[in-house]
Amino acid sequence: MDMLNLGGFVFSIAEKTPYAKLSRITSGGWQSVPIYSGRPLRFNFGRPGDRLRLSGEWFYKEGMAKLDELRALQAEEKPLLLTDSYGNNLGRWTLDQITDNQDDLISDGTALSMQWTLELESYHND
Repeated sequence: MDMLNLGGFVFSIAEKTPYAKLSRITSGGWQSVPIYSGRPLRFNFGRPGDRLRLSGEWFYKEGMAKLDELRALQAEEKPLLLTDSYGNNLGRWTLDQITDNQDDLISDGTALSMQWTLELESYHND
């Protein structure tokens, strides 16, 4: 069963591409405006897009290849459809950042394990 599908990229245990942690950040749009000789005032400037952070660990050449697939999606520079394991459409998201840390490299440069983090932001420009 798929955990998530991002623009055709499947996160799942069967594909050896699971994520271990998902964090969602939703802001209410409130910001403080400093006031001379007084307390800051709070104003709502509109809600920014939600942010998702996924992280996990993948292994060997297969994991490195999957990270390359994600970077290829990112290089397309377009919003990606995100669906959950129940087929719910979660909207379109931009793949803002991919970070990976490779550990235990062997002689040909293959990482035995890679810890990775993806940062997504919801897309509402339409």
